[in-house]
Amino acid sequence: MELKTLGLTEYEAKIYKELLRGQRFTAKQLAECSTVPPTAVYPTLQSLRKKNLIQEFSGEQKQFEALDPKIAIPAYMENKKKILERNSEIILQEIEQLKKEKTIPFQKEILSLSLGQKASVAIYENMIKKAKKTIYIIGWRMHKIKDKYTFLHHFKEPIKRKVDVRLILTGGSEKAWELIQAYERAGIKIKYLPLEQDKFTMLIIDGEECKITLKDKTFSEKYNIHVHDTSLSLALEMYFKNCWKKAKNIQKDNKEKKVKTKKR
Repeated sequence: MELKTLGLTEYEAKIYKELLRGQRFTAKQLAECSTVPPTAVYPTLQSLRKKNLIQEFSGEQKQFEALDPKIAIPAYMENKKKILERNSEIILQEIEQLKKEKTIPFQKEILSLSLGQKASVAIYENMIKKAKKTIYIIGWRMHKIKDKYTFLHHFKEPIKRKVDVRLILTGGSEKAWELIQAYERAGIKIKYLPLEQDKFTMLIIDGEECKITLKDKTFSEKYNIHVHDTSLSLALEMYFKNCWKKAKNIQKDNKEKKVKTKKR
């Protein structure tokens, strides 16, 4: 049981594992069955209690018992998430203040890495908002609607500013045709390219900034690589343009109810 993935220390994980067996223990009993040094058992129990994972019973000898993990663990993780978010906001504010005060030289990173769908969407929305000339995307499948109509809403403002928005679809031939039509009606140019290794999406704006998302079923989370370097972003824009030349226009095959490609 990988209890340490919850953010518990080695001693906390060992003692909590024993308490999860469903009975009450004294500190002495836990020292004997958990291999945690006797001097460390009681401080560790107090730490777990502060995390609201266990409860303490007074008596001749204090006893300890795990709270219902179905309730305690989600509550603990939610509280930990709130603390991390709060700390993150404070740190970001402090960094911005340091930049203003010029107490530290700021160097722009070439690459930054983030995990998960939430981070991916945040980067997408921020980049789309900043675009001045071009928005190029490759790797979307368009076979499930999910949040694609939300993205379409974000694209409308850049399109009003005459930003050139292009999208290369990949994956199989099954596509949400009504969704594709909605994108085309909004002024987004769409083509299709059946890539052999369809395990990434890429967004490039203005040849200056890029985001690559690696998507593989073997990954527990999506990996988002944010490229801040202009030279590297321009090289990736060249890759997109080459793919655009190879890609084909798409139309609906009414008989098979699939999207098929055609050359114009």
